Amino acid sequence: MAYRLKLKKAISYTGVVSASKSNPYVDVEDKETAEKAVSTGYFEIISEDTAEAADNAECNGKRLGEMNISELEDLAVYNDISLKGITKKADIINKLKTELDISETDTVYYGSPTMTELLES
Repeated sequence: MAYRLKLKKAISYTGVVSASKSNPYVDVEDKETAEKAVSTGYFEIISEDTAEAADNAECNGKRLGEMNISELEDLAVYNDISLKGITKKADIINKLKTELDISETDTVYYGSPTMTELLES
């Protein structure tokens, strides 16, 4: 059985598993690893089913290149990143990649904090 964990108290964590603010979800295969990560206080288990975890990833995550300018701007706002003077999509993506320490191929979970929490439920 697989477990999906979510980083809940930090900008990033590296230890039993690794996660960051831009990629807060981690899938682990065994209960022992999931429990070790939860015991750190930085993670919570949000799913105990592989199929459900895959469905969640598809419904509220996109790669930066797949997002339109409005979605990229929303992502910047919710991560307190200023895009002042930046209007081109490629420039916005470069700024987000730098500020969020992610690559263009990483899946990014975006939206208002309230909306992303609701989608996970």
